[in-house]
Amino acid sequence: MPMFKARTALGALEDLLDKERSDILAGRFGGLQQVVAEKVRLIQRVRQTDQGNEFMRVKEKATRNQAMLMAAAQGVRAVSDRLAKGVSVQTTFKTYDKSGHHVKVVFGSQNLERGS
Repeated sequence: MPMFKARTALGALEDLLDKERSDILAGRFGGLQQVVAEKVRLIQRVRQTDQGNEFMRVKEKATRNQAMLMAAAQGVRAVSDRLAKGVSVQTTFKTYDKSGHHVKVVFGSQNLERGS
């Protein structure tokens, strides 16, 4: 394979990894299955060449994206587990109103509790 085609495949792979990263960060997971298929195809093309350091840079991007995908999957599983258990998310803090009365504010609920 001529050198310019190898650079084209490597460049395309790098661009695809950058797009994958932005999709992960934006939470757009719907098209990632097609991205995986395209990554496999491009990696096979790049492997047919000897790109050395350039390939290592792209490999680091792929490793970074894999770690991000694993973290995103872990987060989705945690939310799914929490929803399956029916656990509500509530955050509470205490403050004072303008009259100096103690107020307990509960987020995740429609209630505003006032204490003494």
